Amino acid sequence: MRQSFEKFFLHIPATFTTALALSAAASSVSAAPVDLITPSAWIFYASGSVQGSRLTVGDSIGYDTSDSDRDNNPYNAWFGTGATTGQGVDYDEAITVAEFTPPLSVTWTGCLPETHYGYNNIFIGRKNTDFKGATGSRQYPINQEFGFTNRWDYSGLNTVVLNAGRHDVQRVSGAALTSNRYCGDYRVDWANDTLNFYFNGTKVRTQPYTYLGPVSILVRSFDLPHTITSMKIDAATGSAQKPATDAGLGSVYGANITGSITHRDTGNKTNLTTANSSVSGEVTFATNSAGNLVAHVSGKGAAMGVSLRYEVDYDTATGNLTGTVIDNTTNTPVPIVFTYKGDLTWRATLSGSNGRSSSGAAADYELAFDIVLPAESIRAGRKFPPGGRFVADLTQQQAISIPISVPMIGVNTTLATNIVTEGQMVVTLVPRALGNVTVTGEVDGSFRMDPPVGFSTVYNVPSPFPGITIPPVNINVVVDATGRFSGSLTGEVAKNNLRFTGNWSGVSSDGTTAGGTLDMPIPLDPKTGDVPATAQMTVEGVVTLNIGGIPTSVPITPPKSLSFSQVVTVPISFRQP
Repeated sequence: MRQSFEKFFLHIPATFTTALALSAAASSVSAAPVDLITPSAWIFYASGSVQGSRLTVGDSIGYDTSDSDRDNNPYNAWFGTGATTGQGVDYDEAITVAEFTPPLSVTWTGCLPETHYGYNNIFIGRKNTDFKGATGSRQYPINQEFGFTNRWDYSGLNTVVLNAGRHDVQRVSGAALTSNRYCGDYRVDWANDTLNFYFNGTKVRTQPYTYLGPVSILVRSFDLPHTITSMKIDAATGSAQKPATDAGLGSVYGANITGSITHRDTGNKTNLTTANSSVSGEVTFATNSAGNLVAHVSGKGAAMGVSLRYEVDYDTATGNLTGTVIDNTTNTPVPIVFTYKGDLTWRATLSGSNGRSSSGAAADYELAFDIVLPAESIRAGRKFPPGGRFVADLTQQQAISIPISVPMIGVNTTLATNIVTEGQMVVTLVPRALGNVTVTGEVDGSFRMDPPVGFSTVYNVPSPFPGITIPPVNINVVVDATGRFSGSLTGEVAKNNLRFTGNWSGVSSDGTTAGGTLDMPIPLDPKTGDVPATAQMTVEGVVTLNIGGIPTSVPITPPKSLSFSQVVTVPISFRQP
């Protein structure tokens, strides 16, 4: 298997690949588009229907701990012990009865709703053959592979693609929010193992994506309904594309990390090495119906105050890995090229000014590193072998107190609320030659305040002149303490100095005014080497501060940010993925 992979990965000619792909495309025959605005086209879980020329999925209930709408909270049951387990999460879902093969084009006109607490999606992916709708099964109807989404931990309308077991979320820049919805014309094309996404006739994303089996369409709603007035799919018939074969995967790790990060607030410069920064990731590959091996590498690099994700594809003409890299602060993809150095090693350089210090100030970074794919890590199949990868769910709610001090308006108080975290931690054991193992890992997730942090206060405006009194004014203060956190595992097991480092950024502001550092030590038991049951995740920086109600006649410019430092206890209960 290893020899076959290396042969294809390094030597397939681009001209041969292109010719085969064109031939495969020419042999496909398309049928008339299938109208999906019909009740018989869908299986509904919870609230949803087709009435007249409109498909509606969802309602206005996101949390329903008593199942007041009597829709059985199916998602909550699948992942709990019944409809009212825990939070009583009331997701509404609809999945197409039929399955489709590429080349295909899905088009719809409708409104994808906004949410601040859940995930509203329209996904395309393979049905989960293990899904039976059983309570407590922890099985979902579909593999959520690619589509459009609005979710509480990313602002705006986004495209999303499942790369190497992780969802890569990218903002649709031209989408405007109207009445809590993103309304417009949507389209997803998939042909010759390439995805193209469109919004209102404009292409917003392109990405290679290998076909592995027939797919269905899923519409998912949390606390507002999807309304779709037109939806059609034009899919292949006759000589439809055959699924890829010889699928495999492997793990990469980072080496020869050099560079620096400079924090603008202090001017302090930290040199980056493999001791205080890290790079990790994995490669997935398969041979498509054209006989071409398609390989994708998805990974992450991080240092204190910086977190980056790269998504790159193998270029058969050059041997390089080309694609994009996204920092956690702006979530804006930029081009990146990993130059092939031989021996399954690639090198890239990065620079930017989108890091954050612990005070929230911008940080500039320059980084050069290798990604190494050990031949020993390459596996046939679509899953890592037992004992090779571990995942911990970071879902947690914890009571906290947030001190708020704004002297210019006489505010000095402490607010009590809860901090909610969602996300996961992944640790991978990357096998190397001579029985050696490199430990890599990454953490991704989001946090929010529940209930939101805000209050009203009365401000006594100082008299501008003796004898003149200005009536007091009511001031509203809102603290937006919602953010995405992202980091990688640094340190060595032998030195017991493992920790996740990276950064966090505000969701609603996309990091323009909010963000900072992430630090989470993972101290192993000195006698047994066991992982602790919990970890202390510290996020520091600034959060967005919104102050309203000050008359324009009052000469006060309130601050727009507030220092923020919180320690969150998160569970570490690893499981096999």
